Amino acid sequence: MTWQVDGPQWCTPGLDVRGGRYPLAVEAPVLRMIDRLVPGVSTLTYLGRYYSLYWALAEYAERNRLDAAACKTLLRRAEVGVALTSMWDPESGTIFPANSGMHGSSTIGAVMDKGLQKLADEGAGSYSPRTWGFWSQYGGPSVTLGSVAVEKRAFRRGEVQCPEAVFELFHPLLKLCAERPVAETDLPHLPNYADFGPASADYEPLRGLLVGEPSLRDTPVGNDGTRRAAFRLIARSTQLAGSEPTSSWTAVVRKAVGYGPYLADDPVLAHEDQAQAWRGTLLRHRSVGAWRWLWSALVEQVHESVSPVPAAHLSDWIREAVDDVSLRTFLQDLPPTRVTLENLLPAESEIDARLADDGGVQWAVGLLLLGAQRSAELADDTARLAFLGGSARGANEFLSPAWVAGRRNDFADASLGDFAAALVDDMLAQSHRVALRKTSVQAGRLVMFSKLHEREGLYFATGTEGRGNVGLRTEQLGSLAHQLGLVDVQDDGVRTVTELGRAALDLPS
Repeated sequence: MTWQVDGPQWCTPGLDVRGGRYPLAVEAPVLRMIDRLVPGVSTLTYLGRYYSLYWALAEYAERNRLDAAACKTLLRRAEVGVALTSMWDPESGTIFPANSGMHGSSTIGAVMDKGLQKLADEGAGSYSPRTWGFWSQYGGPSVTLGSVAVEKRAFRRGEVQCPEAVFELFHPLLKLCAERPVAETDLPHLPNYADFGPASADYEPLRGLLVGEPSLRDTPVGNDGTRRAAFRLIARSTQLAGSEPTSSWTAVVRKAVGYGPYLADDPVLAHEDQAQAWRGTLLRHRSVGAWRWLWSALVEQVHESVSPVPAAHLSDWIREAVDDVSLRTFLQDLPPTRVTLENLLPAESEIDARLADDGGVQWAVGLLLLGAQRSAELADDTARLAFLGGSARGANEFLSPAWVAGRRNDFADASLGDFAAALVDDMLAQSHRVALRKTSVQAGRLVMFSKLHEREGLYFATGTEGRGNVGLRTEQLGSLAHQLGLVDVQDDGVRTVTELGRAALDLPS
């Protein structure tokens, strides 16, 4: 018989358990490199029009010397106003309660039957649960771009002054929102801020801001050159590998930059300083995704169990999930990784195709072993350093590709199942280290950020972990390039660089 102790009732529990992000802490090397390679764009900044909104809002706050409280009120009302203009149907004279693609529109559509006047207020019925609305997504990038400065939490003009045409585009909305929330009767008199294209007043200024196009910028600011290099890399990859239908910008960049000879012989990529750093980051990204998938599968095994499980149960689970072969045999069957030092083969993509139907575990183990091989093969110093996360010390991190290479050598004469079981032990130990490192005291109580817990040798889970990989910001870069008219995407997924894109990014035909 199993007994569950509930209590004691005379005091509150002394430990709070919450799910934490990055339970294995394997993501940092990729995240560090992406911060360096894509300044001014984040995984949440995919609508160019909002950069323009905050650019104009900062100018309005500067001219009117608004304090932090007034800025927050103006911001929230303006974000609601932008969403409402995108939902307004001029033919029927009504607001269409559906997701228009602009931030907050789906939430507004769900609560607008209670009235519009309270949408911008904080609390229940608001368009956003965050105090500063969607500025929390665009704030850091906007400051990096130089379009906004923040002084004592109030918006101010940044290094790059807002062009008068951009300010005038948003001035009617901002002037109204400084006085009161947007009402339905205001919408016929405001532009639809979802409409963005070559005729938009902010089309060229925004391209100059984001892409650093010399003809549109008098003086480069901050990380303009690095961000411009990222847009050039997206566009050149499209020229080299975008002719085949694909569902993602990441796939296009992997083909042209992650693999192949282009970094050695292409007239653009061979001379692009950031290209080798991108190669190292793209390759490390695959190892990170494999660890995240494997950890998620492990936690799911524990979570689905009717009772806590011992570590031996998890070792048995992973042994059964891989082929009954030696590790040496499995390594020999891995696809080749290169033709020459600079011409890398898409071995990871071949593993994707070869092991897609094996349930995932053997696929993840294969990717980790390929990452271990890559760690010793990258010939370019920049690519190797990026693969390590921007620092040579990255080779010594737990669960790094070098760590996997060491474990591979330890189990050179063992079975694939024994090697996989060792990875389970390593993940369990690492998750415990990470949970202890993140444990904090809040309001006099210990808070532990973990979904997997161990008591007396038995493991239980309070939830499951996501299996998706961290973002590379390539999708956001591609989306912004598309909005700015630099690239085009056909219905079948074929991608091309426009004439404007070639001119703006100085690319060959």
